[in-house]
Amino acid sequence: KTVHDAFVDAQRLHGFRPCLGMRTVGEDGALGGYRWESYDDVDKRIAHFGSGLFHVSRDVHRLVECDLRLANNVGIMCENRPEWVITDLACA
Repeated sequence: KTVHDAFVDAQRLHGFRPCLGMRTVGEDGALGGYRWESYDDVDKRIAHFGSGLFHVSRDVHRLVECDLRLANNVGIMCENRPEWVITDLACA
């Protein structure tokens, strides 16, 4: 199984339950509670982001007339946060 397969299985079983959380930070810098997104919400974000990546890749291919395989690589550089996981799964 791939990581994407594992997510799909978990989403089917736990759709409405918390999946990804991010800790809130107050204006004074104090750490607050976590803001959670459900598996269903994360699944929608994955689908939307993946669709956007597909369209950007297709447009790059048309503009520079390169081999489409060359436009399908994505690098991820960010802090640990929900968007990292969403990007990883959207590319899977």
